[in-house]
Amino acid sequence: MNASIQFKQAIEYIDSLPAMPVIAQKILFLNLGTPEGEDKLLKLIELDPAISAKIIGLSKSTLYGSPGMIASVKEATMRLGLQTVKSVAIGLATIEALHKTTGSQLGKTELWTRSIAVAMAMKVIAKHMPPRQRPLDDQIFLAGLLHDIGYIVIDYISPMTCDSLLSHFDAENDAELLALEKQVLSMSHGEIGGKLSAYWDLPEEIGAVVRFHHNKGHSGAEVGQPLVRLVYLAERILTPFGIKEGAPQIEQMDWLELGINPGKAEEIVNEVQQAASNVNQFFHI
Repeated sequence: MNASIQFKQAIEYIDSLPAMPVIAQKILFLNLGTPEGEDKLLKLIELDPAISAKIIGLSKSTLYGSPGMIASVKEATMRLGLQTVKSVAIGLATIEALHKTTGSQLGKTELWTRSIAVAMAMKVIAKHMPPRQRPLDDQIFLAGLLHDIGYIVIDYISPMTCDSLLSHFDAENDAELLALEKQVLSMSHGEIGGKLSAYWDLPEEIGAVVRFHHNKGHSGAEVGQPLVRLVYLAERILTPFGIKEGAPQIEQMDWLELGINPGKAEEIVNEVQQAASNVNQFFHI
């Protein structure tokens, strides 16, 4: 059975893929505006040692200021913020649900590092947006962590196919990479991720990010704006750091669409690349 037929069948019967993790479902719909919601978030995270360890580790990194002695999820949450912790927990649970020890190029640590780098880049860029246009921090982090979930699905179904696609990151531009995916799979990683987003009933704006982050001008991307544009720009700034899904030159319009003065581009790019460098150092990559 060739890869295209395999993927068509797998996506047609998408309910054969793992369901959205229960912990992610519970966290996704928590109301953090109440003490009860905050307490439930901490308790849910503490039930999962892997997620707890990752959140504590992230809070101790230089990404969030000077490293400190943090030993509990509660202390980590005070440093990271409830909304960021919520998004990180959902992203981690999601990645874990679809990860298999396959020996493929798409390792869990690499995927986590790439995702955190994009989320951090989006957060840096968003700081320079007009306040009324700026998305919420939890939306930014969740969009950054899950935008490439389609590759996790590809890797879950066929690690060899995923490796073949990943090997073209360095050489191909956006259009060529997406054309290759269409040729091999009859759909792009965005389309595949979009189907999983719908199956898992993720928020509509996150589904739009997953589906259209390589096609920010598509009419279907509107519900996910400005998150879609933030992912698009973040990936292009991070090309030197291994986020290589095609890297056309950044245009002035890419900044203007986010309400940012293009004259600040160099300053923002430097901030983003410093944040990405910190991510790489933290994860020893």
